[in-house]
Amino acid sequence: MLKVKSLIVEHKHELWRALRSHDTGGGLHVPLDTWVQCMTRVLGDFRWEKLVGERASHAVATAVPNPDGSQRPLVCYSRFLARHQIRHTGNVMGAQAGL
Repeated sequence: MLKVKSLIVEHKHELWRALRSHDTGGGLHVPLDTWVQCMTRVLGDFRWEKLVGERASHAVATAVPNPDGSQRPLVCYSRFLARHQIRHTGNVMGAQAGL
């Protein structure tokens, strides 16, 4: 899972452009199948739909019901991309400088 998350962080800008190009309504959501297509195009072939769920430890994105009542769930790609970022676990420079 760490490798997948690292790939997402590394290609975040490409993913944003790919997902945004499919967001015709500008609501920062795309259908799950479109999200899978974009993930595959940018990051490679993988069973991306298996990584969508509620539990952060087992999922990289969350799908929500489509407000139009269709059976096509949506992924909020801005929330998905904001969820994956580089984090530093300690302030090594500050600790060495006595901060």
